[in-house]
Amino acid sequence: MRRGFLILLIAFLALFTHVPQALALSMTIEAPSEQLVRDQEYDFVVSIDTFNTAITTTQGRVTYETEYLQFVSLTKGNFFESVTYTEASTGTIIITGTNAAAKSGSGTFAIIRFKLIATAAGSTTLCAIAPITPTSTPPPTNPTTPPQSCSLSCTSDANCAGGLSCINGMCLNATCPAETDCICPVPTKIPPPAAIPTSGMAVGWKVGSFIALGLIGLGILGVILL
Repeated sequence: MRRGFLILLIAFLALFTHVPQALALSMTIEAPSEQLVRDQEYDFVVSIDTFNTAITTTQGRVTYETEYLQFVSLTKGNFFESVTYTEASTGTIIITGTNAAAKSGSGTFAIIRFKLIATAAGSTTLCAIAPITPTSTPPPTNPTTPPQSCSLSCTSDANCAGGLSCINGMCLNATCPAETDCICPVPTKIPPPAAIPTSGMAVGWKVGSFIALGLIGLGILGVILL
C-alpha cells in the first residue's frame, strides 16, 4: 500500500504546466525521478525556453500544495545571472530572473528545494509553474552628445551651446574667437575733441595788433626826437 502511494505521488509530482505567453515563452517544473521518501528534501528543477525571443528579465509563479510539500530554499539556475524570489502567499512563490544583456534560448531558471510531508495523495498537481508576462528588451538608441560650453572640444557648431561656434576644434564666440571665455571686450569710447574757440582768438589778435602798432609808433617817435 505504501509503495503504491509513493509511485502515485511521484507520477503526480512529475506533472507540469505549460502556459505560452505573448512572447512565446514557456516554463516547466520537473520533480526528481527517484523514489521519494516522507520527511526528506528534494530538488525541483524549473526550466525556461524563450523560443529565440531575447529577454532581459521575466517572472514565474510557482504554486504548490502545502499539505504535501514544504518550501525549503531556492537557488538560481544557469539561464539568468540573478534570480530572486518572494513568497507571495501560502503555497505561492514568485521567482524573478534578470540578465544584464538580452538573452534567448533555453536553460535552467531555478532549483527549488521542497520537503515531502505528504501522508496521502490529495491533488493531481502538487507543484506547477506559470510564467508572468516577461519584459522584452527595447532596441538600443544612439547616444546624443550634450552641447559643450565655451573652450571645450567640438567637431561642429551643433556641439556648441549658447550660440557658440566650433572654431579650430573649440567652442568659441565667433565675434571674438581669441577670447577663451567667449566674452567679447567692450571698446572704450574716446571723447570727442573740444571745440576750438574762435571768438577768443579774434579778440586776442586785435589786442595784440594794437599793442604792436603802439610800440612801432613809440619807436618812430623816439627816432625823430633823437
